[in-house]
Amino acid sequence: SLNVDQQQAFDVVLKGHNAFVTGKAGAGKTFLLSHIYDFLKASKKIFVTCTTGIACKNLPSYFQPTTLHSFAGIKECRSSSYTLLEQVKRNSDAIERWKNVDVQIIDEVSMLSKKVFDSIEFIGRKLRENTYHFGGIQLIASGEFYQLPPVPNPMNDDAGGFAFTSCVWDKVFPHNFIMDKIERQHDDEFISFLNEIRIGRCSSKSREFAKTMARPVDPKSFGVDHVVRIYQLNDDVDYYNFEKLETLPGE
Repeated sequence: SLNVDQQQAFDVVLKGHNAFVTGKAGAGKTFLLSHIYDFLKASKKIFVTCTTGIACKNLPSYFQPTTLHSFAGIKECRSSSYTLLEQVKRNSDAIERWKNVDVQIIDEVSMLSKKVFDSIEFIGRKLRENTYHFGGIQLIASGEFYQLPPVPNPMNDDAGGFAFTSCVWDKVFPHNFIMDKIERQHDDEFISFLNEIRIGRCSSKSREFAKTMARPVDPKSFGVDHVVRIYQLNDDVDYYNFEKLETLPGE
């Protein structure tokens, strides 16, 4: 069943309002989206979209999620909003989606840039011939802005600004809900550790806790010769990969 925070968001969505749902990892955002989807699918045409293909794979398959770009009918946002609109007008499948959708869910909205958000909002209004934001579509956005940010794309003249910096964000999402209670974990010490990492701060207590989880890993116990290594900097990644490539036979 839904907890108090989830129920408040659920009730607002059922009344037809737009909502932005955020919160810590494991706080039940996807669980809430599942309840919303299950309740609305019988009476509404609902599309579940994500900012990336990988994000789509993390959602239940019965959502039939697609990327936001695929739903909207745009390949990239290098062009102006008007040029993108003309591009979408040549895509009959995209037009049908825009015309028929009642409710749209956008998951992992933290990776959606301001430029793409504004462009898609514009396309929705124009294609649906409706002056309301997004052409009157009920919109539910979910994500955690402490997690992955938008990726800047200079080729598309996209600085990678967060979607919430758009001048229409607050008008599109008058209702904001923060899921504070972590449902996935029940170890208080581990939860405290995760919460500190989330905001980029790590107390001495959390550092000591992290050390307790450090242990040697024998790759052969997993049936492989090497384990994946994670580095903070791309230069370190390139150096390690180059070293390994040099050990391979052949040219």
